Amino acid sequence: MGGLLPYGPHEPVRPPDPLILTVWGGGAGRFRLYEDRGDGLGYLGRSFAFTRIVHDDRGRRGTLVTIGPERGRFPGRVHRRRWELKLIGVARPATVTLNGRRLPGPKVGTKRGWSYHATKRTLVIRTGSLSTSRMARINAAA
Repeated sequence: MGGLLPYGPHEPVRPPDPLILTVWGGGAGRFRLYEDRGDGLGYLGRSFAFTRIVHDDRGRRGTLVTIGPERGRFPGRVHRRRWELKLIGVARPATVTLNGRRLPGPKVGTKRGWSYHATKRTLVIRTGSLSTSRMARINAAA
């Protein structure tokens, strides 16, 4: 069974940049990322946002992660965000695409692209800066 876990960098950065999403292969998963200003009681007045994230493990055909558009508003929210996806327990992909466009790879240390670690069976994908108001589809095709 698969799973999703979002987290930010080790330093206390608000908002996290990039937002790191760890995805375990072996099954599908869904998650709603909740965000607010981080202090105060604004959430009581519906001052918050959700982003829906869906992981579809398609077996030999690869892995698809969909990051939905952010829904809601709060002061200080970001309009663009970088994502770093770590897909654990997956096969090396032949191609990785973001919204249908091929990402460069394998390159380590770049702000946009992908790399694969064979001994850990881990694929790392860096999206670069994306609009939080638009859906993003990341496809790692076998």
